Amino acid sequence: MSPAANRGAAGDGEGWLIFGGVMVLIAVAGGIWGAESLAARFGAAPAPDGNPLTATLATVTGKQPWSPAATTGAVVEGVVLLAVVALVVVLWARRGARRVRIDEQSTHLAVDARGIRRYLGEPRGPGVFAAPGPPIGCLIRRGKPSKAVLRMAWEDVAVVIAGPRTGKTTSVAIPAICMAPGALVTTSNKIDLWEVTAGYRARAGQVWTFDPQGLIADDPTFWWDPLSMATDVRSARQLAQIWADVGRQPGDRKDPYFDGSGVEVLAGMLLAAHCDPARPGVGVVGTWLKQADDRTPELALRAAGHLAVAESLESFRELSPKQRDGVYGTARKAVSFLDDPRVLAWVTDPGEDRVRFDADRFVASTDSLYLLAKEGEGSSAPLVTAFTKAVLDAAERLARRQPGGRLAVPLLAVLDEAANVCRIAELPALYSHYGSRGIIPMTFLQGWSQGVGVWGEQGMETLWSAANMRVYLGGVAETPFLRRLVELCGEWDAPTRSRSTHPGSGSTRSVAYRREPVFSIDDLGSLSPGRALVIPSATRAVLAVTQPWSAGPLADQLQSTTTPTDGEVHVHL
Repeated sequence: MSPAANRGAAGDGEGWLIFGGVMVLIAVAGGIWGAESLAARFGAAPAPDGNPLTATLATVTGKQPWSPAATTGAVVEGVVLLAVVALVVVLWARRGARRVRIDEQSTHLAVDARGIRRYLGEPRGPGVFAAPGPPIGCLIRRGKPSKAVLRMAWEDVAVVIAGPRTGKTTSVAIPAICMAPGALVTTSNKIDLWEVTAGYRARAGQVWTFDPQGLIADDPTFWWDPLSMATDVRSARQLAQIWADVGRQPGDRKDPYFDGSGVEVLAGMLLAAHCDPARPGVGVVGTWLKQADDRTPELALRAAGHLAVAESLESFRELSPKQRDGVYGTARKAVSFLDDPRVLAWVTDPGEDRVRFDADRFVASTDSLYLLAKEGEGSSAPLVTAFTKAVLDAAERLARRQPGGRLAVPLLAVLDEAANVCRIAELPALYSHYGSRGIIPMTFLQGWSQGVGVWGEQGMETLWSAANMRVYLGGVAETPFLRRLVELCGEWDAPTRSRSTHPGSGSTRSVAYRREPVFSIDDLGSLSPGRALVIPSATRAVLAVTQPWSAGPLADQLQSTTTPTDGEVHVHL
């Protein structure tokens, strides 16, 4: 830096001091002149000179007498000044309270303006349903919430990771349910989604509530036949595998022989029950598994032409008692929920006037299906998982018959508490495929590790990568996952200012830049309520403000149609 620049830098402090002194002088002169002007207007004091500086000088030198009325005027000025200062302080404090620190940090995100337009309502390609998709939140621009709403399109699939009490239900799941243009399927372990939205969805079509554990009411209002999923060898094995996987607790070790053999036996029993001319229903599978000497399943399979499956069952039945007990015991464990007569009532033909759920008819409608299950002993999660998969399979079949292989009206699947009550093993592999079919899943998890517990590390990676919309709402304390988000948000050039003093030549200032993450692990671990970090595919991460349904445009309609919890409304015919 040149000597002249050094002198300029050294003189900055003196310049500010002079400026401050002049401002104080002007304020004092203005105060004195104002007090004397008030005294002259409302009292008997003489009027001051029109120039505040001249009037102040006259007062100081005694040429202008200072009257008691002028003292009163000065007090009034002081009170007004204090009131103004207090108001400014209060307004500034409120502004600071409203300002969220992470919003300001988001200004350093390298937002791709062109890429993000895809999620701001920009028209999509041919064949994609044109109505607005589920909202995620309002985009934060330049550190402030904007009116631009980030939305999924009806070809996008989402993963939402949110800890407890972060607004996933009120701000994301419920608004999405209300936006569903066609059939809706949703899972949960609580009644909150049903309670708020079932009445609203009844306007669009029939509402089906599958509640084997009686979260809402005890008596079934319809029945679903799981054997409709076991119509051939392949589909029977798929259903058996679903029940075996969901019935196994996270962390349980698989036995290469007994687990695989148990699935084979269960699949054979399911296919036999489907083929049995007596059509005894899925409950008979539990009975057969407790009576290993019963040859009825083999006879039904042979009569239907499934000779290989019949021979397989016979070979398992002829094992040594110890081996046979292990294989059949593994199969029984997978269908232990069938021992509960309350659960069995929902999946058995009652032989009376109770409607049977038809998945193929459902996916072509604008009906809604709510699937409820609690975790723990006696959970009906295996049934909920199979029921969900049956609906998704039916949607695929319908999509294949429609132009472009895509549903003309999309089906929305809001899989709340997916890791607890809807553990579809194939979900990661099917995720991107579903989007191209017009099947729109939104999978809600409480953390990355919860997904790993269901699908494994590789499966969770696949699910996360296949999602078009990845949303984090906070409340997670998993450092590896938060570090992943930090890296996805990128870095910015953070300035570092320094000042050095040189004897005899003044001081110099300099600015250096270093690369820093936009957010830290701590920032995201303590993400402010009402904020969502959104990482769409093919563009950069953005920050958004979520909006609870109670503060949104549908608040009045939802509050007026909220379904009571007394169990009266289950199926709207």
